[in-house]
Amino acid sequence: MPAAAAQPRRATPRPADRERRKSLRLVERPPSRRRGFGLRGRPGTVLVLFAVCLALLAVGRVTLSFAVVQKNLQTEALVGQQRSVAADNAKLEQEIARLSASPRIRQLAMERYGLVPAQGVVYLNPEKTGDGGP
Repeated sequence: MPAAAAQPRRATPRPADRERRKSLRLVERPPSRRRGFGLRGRPGTVLVLFAVCLALLAVGRVTLSFAVVQKNLQTEALVGQQRSVAADNAKLEQEIARLSASPRIRQLAMERYGLVPAQGVVYLNPEKTGDGGP
């Protein structure tokens, strides 16, 4: 014989139990006290948050690209300025070489100061003196 058949049937509730059950009311669950964003079960909120993050990344990328373009323009301007200064420097070096040339200096010395070219090399020998000097 099965064990389920051996158990007695449950009797209908007594009238006192019925009255007590009628006086009971349904109480709603209190709100959850979990900490955090509570994004579970809210795919719309997650999607909006993802879109905002993606937009911020895009704005950062555009800003970074703009900064790189500006730096490239500044670099090109500096390279052009450096080339200009190098060209001026080369011109000044040529002018220095032209102005410091021996034939030009000799000509200026003869014209302005009346100097004449040396006839030869003259070595001077100082005489010895008795005071200990040369």
